[in-house]
This record gives sequence, structure tokens and C-alpha cells, in this order.
Amino acid sequence: MVAWYKHDIPDWMDGTEGLDDGPYRVYHVVCQLIYLNEGPIALNEKGIAGRCNQSTRAFRSHLQALLDQGKLALVDGRLANSRADFELEKVAENRENAGKGGRTPRQRSAKSRETSPKASDNGDKPLIQNDEDQAPLKSQESLREKRREEETREDKTRAEEKAAVAAARGKSVFSEGDFDLTDRILKAQGLDKHHPSAVGATYFANKWRSSGWQPDLIVATIERVMAKRDKAPNNLRYFEQAIADAHAELTRPLPQGSTGQPRRERRTAGDIFFELDRELNGKADADDHTADQDLAAGPGIILDA
Repeated sequence: MVAWYKHDIPDWMDGTEGLDDGPYRVYHVVCQLIYLNEGPIALNEKGIAGRCNQSTRAFRSHLQALLDQGKLALVDGRLANSRADFELEKVAENRENAGKGGRTPRQRSAKSRETSPKASDNGDKPLIQNDEDQAPLKSQESLREKRREEETREDKTRAEEKAAVAAARGKSVFSEGDFDLTDRILKAQGLDKHHPSAVGATYFANKWRSSGWQPDLIVATIERVMAKRDKAPNNLRYFEQAIADAHAELTRPLPQGSTGQPRRERRTAGDIFFELDRELNGKADADDHTADQDLAAGPGIILDA
């Protein structure tokens, strides 16, 4: 695990000044996790989105922007960064040099020749069978660095195991259409994504879409039902019957027309009463008109036909 690493501030600022707040947060967190893991990390959407304090949907959008810009790369389900890979190589080289006394291979070879046992002036043989307190110490890695490397390997193994388990658990079975319908359902009820009733809404959205129900009709039905309620129900199952009825009405076959003689309309009792009333009123108007003509002609005078 790399807890400390070289951070080139000018390079970082130049490389991230064009990023918005959301992608910048994702880029920063992912780079930190790559350094801690000492290599590419598994794409655990829920886990990384939680560390970024973002929803899974927002995280996906910001991550895609970083992938499109080449800031991050997705290889075999793992996120990688080229600059982090370069810095991690430097860290590995520094560890190796530290374990060997901080000297290059050429320096170590020259030092070994200088300290190699030589024959003494009195003709004694080189120190081979001498006691340990007289024989030169053998070159070996620092025990402290060795323990550190062993602990690093163990931490890396545990981190990979945890990441694999988290990725298996956090792998989403929902599509982008499910998340979009979830937002529309919550909006139709006047709720936000943080409301307790929003828990499980994506499950219903996925089930309804998988059953062939149309998202637009689902939302329209929920809006119609909510127009008669003061608050949202505790469970989305409340809307299922109304949505099913709406789809049944939508798929109900239309009546078939006929190419023969037009059908005679049925006359109701109200139609007959209306016609009689109109005829009586017409007759009364005609009688009144005749009486007016007789009065205009004058008394005792019969008009010619």
C-alpha cells in the first residue's frame, strides 16, 4: 500500500483545470485508490460512488466523461491511470534500491570488490573458514524493508479479495432505462430520491418494464391516481392495478365497422317525447299566425283565397 507518493502540483492542476466538480471528484478518488492498491482497481460502482459522495447514476456519467477524455482507462473491468502507473514504477524502484543499501548495481559491484577478502602479507589464505566475527558480512536486504514488502503483499491480496467481493455484490442488474423511469415515478409522486419511500423504486421500475409496460403510460397513470390523493402511498404496489387496467384498456380491440347499409339509430323514449313536443309547438305557432292575419284584415271582411 502506497500511503505517500510524489504529487506534481503544476502537472495535476494543468491536467484537471478543465474538469467540472463531479468528474474532478471521481478522478481524485480513483487515483487515490489506485495508489493505495498499487495498481488498477476493480470497477465497483457502488463502492467508488459512495466514496465520491455521488449517486451511482451520477458516478457513471462522470466516469464516462473521464474515460472519453483519456484521464482514466477501463481494462478488463479495472480502472487504470497512466501517470499513476509511472509513479508506482518509481516507487518500486526506490524500494528495491532501499533494500540494497540505496546503491545502483555498478556501485554495489565496485563496493563488493573493495571489501572482498584478500590474501594477507604473511601468506595467509583468504578468509574462508574463519570465525563469524572475523569473516565479512554477507550482502542481504534490510529485514525491516523485507517485512514491509511482505506486509504490502498481504495488504494488496486482502484488498483485491475485498474488491472482488464488493464488485460481485455491487454489480448492478438495472439498466439506464430503469433508473430513468425511477426518477419519473418519484417525480410523479412528488418525492425525491432521498425519501424513504424511494427505496425499492428501481426494483418496481425494472419489473414493470420487463413485463412490457410502457413507461409513459406508467407515469401518466401514477399522475392520475396522485391527483386524487393528498400524499404518496407507502408502497408502489398501490399503483399496479391501475397501471394494469390502463394497459388493458390500451390493448382492448376496437369495434369492427360494416360495409353494408348504415345501421338505423335506436330511438329512445326521450327522443320520441322531444319530437312530439316540437310538433306541438310548431302547430301552436301556426295557429297564432293565422289569428294575426284575420285580425289585420278587419272585422267582417273575408279575404279572397
